[in-house]
Amino acid sequence: MNAEATNIEDKKLVDLLNVKSGQLNALLETTKAINDNVSAEDLYHIYRLTLKDQLRVKHLALFMFDQAWKRALWETELDDFFIPIQSNIEKYKSITELNKQEQIIFGGFKYVIPVYHKQQPLAFAL
Repeated sequence: MNAEATNIEDKKLVDLLNVKSGQLNALLETTKAINDNVSAEDLYHIYRLTLKDQLRVKHLALFMFDQAWKRALWETELDDFFIPIQSNIEKYKSITELNKQEQIIFGGFKYVIPVYHKQQPLAFAL
């Protein structure tokens, strides 16, 4: 390997280390916020920033269950799109890549991330 190739590899490793460091810091900030009992709105803000800034997620939605399903975050080009969470939550028990038909139902989102506590659904991220 010549010196130029070594420098390129070193730069890639440094860049990767910086990305991973940022992701770890975001996770630590989120954990600290949860332990400090910050408000739900502040947690949503941290979640949004982590996904958008650290993980480069362009579109996201978060639904929370509190006696009924409520949209907590909505970061997408669709201004007002109904997503049938209640009728679909039982199908998804783990992170799932949606097929084309499911993507239509879920407003073009590609992944669904259900959050359960024991057998009770708590949140639904897209």
